[in-house]
Amino acid sequence: MYRYGKVLDVFRSDYPEIRPFLLAGTGAQIITKIMAERRAGRNLADVIGLGSSNYRILHQQAKMLEPIQPALMLPEVIDETRWFGGKHRYLDPDGKYVFAYLANASYAQLITTRL
Repeated sequence: MYRYGKVLDVFRSDYPEIRPFLLAGTGAQIITKIMAERRAGRNLADVIGLGSSNYRILHQQAKMLEPIQPALMLPEVIDETRWFGGKHRYLDPDGKYVFAYLANASYAQLITTRL
């Protein structure tokens, strides 16, 4: 099972009315699929997780991303004082489309340091 499978299982149990699906592949494969769907008049992806260079393709070249701030709901996420440095960080020049985060549910990207 892909490493995000367990996360989706928990999400499905917490929100049974939402039916997420996982599209696994390289960033280039996922971008190709999303752009082909858009050209066909279908917008099937609501949320995606990709590397920053792939977001640049979706935002700068295809103009496909919406600002993320309106989608934030939890008070502890909205309150920027709870974030490192007291603010949200974004990867895009406009500072509103590509949210930057330090960690995610992927065990392969967990980084630790020894002091």
